[in-house]
This record gives sequence, structure tokens and C-alpha cells, in this order.
Amino acid sequence: MMEKDNLISRKSFLNFVAIGTGSLVAGDVLFDYEAAWCKEVETPKRLELDQAIPTRMDTVRGLAFDSEDRLHIAGSGGVVIADTDGSVIREFSPKGLISGITVDEDGSMFLCHATRVQHLDPEGKQVTLWGEAGKERGQFGYLTGIALSGAMLYLADAGNRRITRYAINGDYVDEIDGFSIPSAYFDCGIDGKGDLYVGHTSKHQVEKYDGNHELVEVWGEYGSDPEKFCGCCNPTHIAVYPDGNVATTEKGIPRLKVYGPYGNLLAYLSPEQLGLSPDPHFLKQLQENSDGSLPCHDGWPGMPLAVSKNLRLAVAIPGTGEIKIYRMDG
Repeated sequence: MMEKDNLISRKSFLNFVAIGTGSLVAGDVLFDYEAAWCKEVETPKRLELDQAIPTRMDTVRGLAFDSEDRLHIAGSGGVVIADTDGSVIREFSPKGLISGITVDEDGSMFLCHATRVQHLDPEGKQVTLWGEAGKERGQFGYLTGIALSGAMLYLADAGNRRITRYAINGDYVDEIDGFSIPSAYFDCGIDGKGDLYVGHTSKHQVEKYDGNHELVEVWGEYGSDPEKFCGCCNPTHIAVYPDGNVATTEKGIPRLKVYGPYGNLLAYLSPEQLGLSPDPHFLKQLQENSDGSLPCHDGWPGMPLAVSKNLRLAVAIPGTGEIKIYRMDG
């Protein structure tokens, strides 16, 4: 756990979000947020924009690629499936607020809602719906992330601060607990070997677990420097490449980064490079237009991520109505 003197208080952090830009002091560290929004960083690799897909959603809650590299977009407008050229193949509107999505090899989808998991066939028809609110084993507090590994689902439960593993038919298997999650941001992903990655937000870390739920790798630290994670609770979203590279997004300084398997920074895009603005009116609009807002203290809608088998990285850009897809070069 980070030392208290090195943390920015929630109140100070929210004040920054409200005014848009400026500098904050935490302990003896000066954070120049205005500079961080536009900062370009030299990295070993580059993220090159490959495609921009417009959406009609006010808020995107989850992204997932299927085995044919088609992008599934889930959020306030339901679910939209976009072909590789960006054209819409199918769209439908399941009941309830969606907080995450993953796609099986056959094209069937698993959606997480606050306290339920919905299994849909490739046409969007419901197969099963299961889950209930509560703190006991097999119950959910508030689901914010979902990942699929073979016939197993991993569910990130920010409300109960745990990762729970289920069979795809809804049978409880086991769980990993002991996480410290201060807000409704808690994400997970799977690499090509089936290992689990978790964004432990209060510790500003990414943690890797093997198939036996043994913690085998931890990296990340608190700070505003490009390779670090700032604020109360970052990274908010993660996506894992097949080889174990990890993409992350943050709030406060809403930047996109790709790390190597051991936490070395490979690529970086600043908020300005992503097309975001630090203008306070822009930030306020994001909070007000966040349809079905997450129960998070600052109202930030988040920047969900997904990586395809063809190594395309998709990120939802708040306030622009776009999903941007990047390829990592260099």
C-alpha cells in the first residue's frame, strides 16, 4: 500500500477534474496535469491509428473482438457488432445496464450487468441469465469486468472486491479475494497462455495470476510520470495481448499505454493525442451525458479496451462517439 503522504486526496483529485487543468501537490511531488494532457513521450514502439469507428452511444462500457476480428461494442446503446471495415453487422438492445462484454470462439457473447451475467447467442438471443446481488459466495456486488478463458469466465466484482471464476453455464468454481478497490473500476484480462491479469487500482498495479490463482508477477507504481499510474484508482481498464503485453487506460490523466510482460513501457498516447480535451466544459459534459453512470465518485465514463488476435488495439474515446483502433509498430 502506498504511503499516505504520497497520495492525492479524492477531494483534491476531484477539484482538478472540475477545473480541468492545473497543478497539484502530493507530499513533495508536483503534478503538472496541464502538461501531462499534451505530453508526448518517446517510447520503444509507437501506436499508429489504423481505424476510427463512430458510434451512437453516449457511453461505452465494454469492447471485445471475436475470432473473426469483428469488434463488439457494448454500452448505453446496447450491443453493436462492427465488421473489420467498421460497418455495422448487427445491433441489439439487451435489458439492463451493461458493464462489460467478452466473446467466445463461436461468436456467443457474455455480458456482465451490475449483479448478473447474460449469455447471448451470436444473433443476440438470450441463452441464460444468472446471478444475484449479495456478498456471499456466488453473489455479486457490482460487476465491472469480464474475461473468458476456455470454458471459464472470470468476473471482476468491484462491489465485493474479488475476482470470481465461473463455468460458462453459471456454476461457481472459485475466487480470488483480498483486493482493495476504492471505486467502480476493476478490470481483468487473459493472455494467450490462459494466465489472468488484474488491474489492482488502489495499489496502482497490474497483477498476473497463473491457472492455480498463484500471484506470479506484479508491476506498476504510483505517480504522474508516463510509466506510472496516478490518482486514487488506476489503471481503470486493461486489455492483454496474446504474448502478455498489457494495454491500460486511466482516469485523471486519461492516457493510453502499452507495457511489456514485466511492466516496461512500450508505447504511450497522451489525452491530447487521443483527441481528448482538458477543457472543464468538456469534462463536465462527459459526466452529465454518462447514461447510467457508474457509481464512481468522479463520474468519469471510462475508456474500455480490447485486443484482437491480429493485435489490433481498440479504445473507446469518451465524448467523441468514436472507437479508435491502433496497431503497435516499431
